[in-house]
Amino acid sequence: AIVAAEDGRAEGAALKKILDGLKHSDPAIQGLAVRALGRLERVEHAPAITPLLSASDPEVRAEAVNALAQVTPADPRAVADLLLKRLASEQHPGVQGALAAAIGRLPYAIPGDVGRIETALLDLSERHTDLPMHVGVAQGFDSLFRRLGRLMRQQKSSEPLHPTGEVVTRLRGIVAKGTNDRIRRLGLSALMSVGAVDLATAKPSLADPDAQVRR
Repeated sequence: AIVAAEDGRAEGAALKKILDGLKHSDPAIQGLAVRALGRLERVEHAPAITPLLSASDPEVRAEAVNALAQVTPADPRAVADLLLKRLASEQHPGVQGALAAAIGRLPYAIPGDVGRIETALLDLSERHTDLPMHVGVAQGFDSLFRRLGRLMRQQKSSEPLHPTGEVVTRLRGIVAKGTNDRIRRLGLSALMSVGAVDLATAKPSLADPDAQVRR
């Protein structure tokens, strides 16, 4: 019923099926429901999604994080604040990774917002070593730097429109030393978005064991 409601864009009684699923005792049903609600991409559903950021099941929390990022309004600062607050207390590496990826992909339009997200992702990568978290951080940086690259090309502002040297150094280290193909690929993509690939990074990447990194 939840899948059918999502496919039908959930109006009336169909939407109630999804909202009822948010309160179900089975975490699998909860996760399915909150994912469906996020996929509707309607900002008015954010209050229904938010409580599940604190669900007991980590997979439900991760789905809630993704769903909240999907229903973000044009000004994402309130959602970013909420996700950053959750990130400060979250201990599960998979949910930490989901938070990092979601925080990076929000539609920031102000350079100052980009800067504080850079700082948050950098801090997370320094505090933890779990692979799911680091994949999420790499995703977050890739999404963030794609947006930053567009801002750098489109926007005239007195605020600095470039990544910090510390973040660039960290991403170059990820590309050079990352043991996971996907992390190296995302790190290189992030650097490319802001024109920060130097020869020392590019040359070994041409011989990377992963075909997508080489590409």
